[in-house]
Amino acid sequence: MKELNDWRISCSKANDKTGEAVSKYRSALASEKVNIKKLKSVTFLLSLDHLAGIFGPPDSLPD
Repeated sequence: MKELNDWRISCSKANDKTGEAVSKYRSALASEKVNIKKLKSVTFLLSLDHLAGIFGPPDSLPD
């Protein structure tokens, strides 16, 4: 019976470690997704800024 209890404890500890690893992975993945969205936003804003620099302010366009 003791062997069975030891086995259950070992499995429980392994499951806890697996759950912890999965949690860390999901957290890191969520963080990367946020970073990607931020990067896309910055890239878009830089593109707009670049276009504004090409065309200049609206009042400087020829009639």
